[in-house]
Amino acid sequence: MDLSKISAWQNEYDPMTPLNISKRDVYRLADECAKKFEYSPADDLFKFISDFNGDVHFLDVLEHSDIHGTIFVHEKGAEQTAFDIILPSFTGPLRDRFTIAHEFGHYVLHYLLKQEEQAAGCMATRRDGDKALIPRLEWEANWFASGFLMPTSELKRLAADLDKKDSTDLTTVELGGRFDVSASAAEYRLAYHTDSKL
Repeated sequence: MDLSKISAWQNEYDPMTPLNISKRDVYRLADECAKKFEYSPADDLFKFISDFNGDVHFLDVLEHSDIHGTIFVHEKGAEQTAFDIILPSFTGPLRDRFTIAHEFGHYVLHYLLKQEEQAAGCMATRRDGDKALIPRLEWEANWFASGFLMPTSELKRLAADLDKKDSTDLTTVELGGRFDVSASAAEYRLAYHTDSKL
């Protein structure tokens, strides 16, 4: 990946802004996306992103800490790809899966859905944008990643399977293993699923 190109994108692309919708609505959208795009838990996210005409790149985070965990969405025809996701080179596969789903969440929530309201040009998750908006922007992408990687419909199916087996507990490690996510990501998702009675 050409670092001068990334630097130009960083300076020229407009910052994304949050949708300001509820966590429940973000989870619902993530679940709908998983169904619509025929994503199954533990599918290969690199292939999934490639099928969307996106690319995932790994960069040395120590040298380029300002651009890891970023998505650059290009105008149609401006680049060969629709979007580029930049990941740090030292993280593990479970963390990478969550980050890819998080950045895809930015693409869906903060680019595609924004296009329905207005024509969106080149956009990026920029850390130099409005500091008041960045936390909400990131929460929404985290909620999307959690719901996309661990869809509500699949959680309900697992809960029903547990009921049939007279088992009442699914550990976060087991849940993480079933969805190919970390135990902490599974714990967060399971807590929301249980609290919201989805």
